[in-house]
Amino acid sequence: MYIYIPLEVLQLLLFPKELLSIPIKCRLVALRLSDEIVNEHRRKAKKKDKSQGKQLTAKEIELLAFNIIITNANEDMPSSEAVCDLYRARWQIELVFKACKSYLNIDKLGNCGLYQLECLIYGRLTAI
Repeated sequence: MYIYIPLEVLQLLLFPKELLSIPIKCRLVALRLSDEIVNEHRRKAKKKDKSQGKQLTAKEIELLAFNIIITNANEDMPSSEAVCDLYRARWQIELVFKACKSYLNIDKLGNCGLYQLECLIYGRLTAI
């Protein structure tokens, strides 16, 4: 379910006042989450803040009800649904890279040539 929220309202909710004077050409897509997911997000956030001795503000609690994506794609490019689908796919790719860095120690390869890099990656992949 998508709802319309005026950009001015979202700007005030999301950005510090000092950033509001900087013009940024972007598109904001806000997806209202289901009540079940919202309640889960709020429960986890409250638990985390309580463990850190903090308390969520009303603004933060309200923002937990949305998936908010800021993109530089024009309004006539992908639909809001497509933007959300593309973001989910992008997130999966990010998780693959994170796994490679963590489990294959790719971030610790150092400076090496292209062929050495290929051999190291293939070697580590076959070792899994």
